[in-house]
Amino acid sequence: MNESSVSRQRNEWPCKTKQQLLIAPEQVARAVKEVGEPWLIALLGPKILAEQADPVAALVAGFAWERAGEAEKAKERYRNMLGRLDEINRRYPQLKATESHMKQYLFLAARLGFENDYSAKYRLAMGLAIKSVDT
Repeated sequence: MNESSVSRQRNEWPCKTKQQLLIAPEQVARAVKEVGEPWLIALLGPKILAEQADPVAALVAGFAWERAGEAEKAKERYRNMLGRLDEINRRYPQLKATESHMKQYLFLAARLGFENDYSAKYRLAMGLAIKSVDT
């Protein structure tokens, strides 16, 4: 693991004995100083932040790639998320879309320059008269 990456594994310091308990804060402080601080500083660069974004969180990852100036990677993530929302629309047509669902859909449609019945319906439901790409 390089200093600009972080593991999702939890780390717990043993504190079963008094000696372990007494040195645990020092170990935590050293880990924060040696690993945590360099990683956080590296995240100041938008490309590094985008690389660290979880691709499963496609909307967030797409936005991070967009801010890093990587339009194609952003669009890939946006298309992924829009596909998920479209699948929800197809599978559950009887459900009323939540405000969050509509906002996400409209954001993605605007970013991708995509227009369909759902985006028109959601804009109308949210009281948005015109399509806006500058969201």
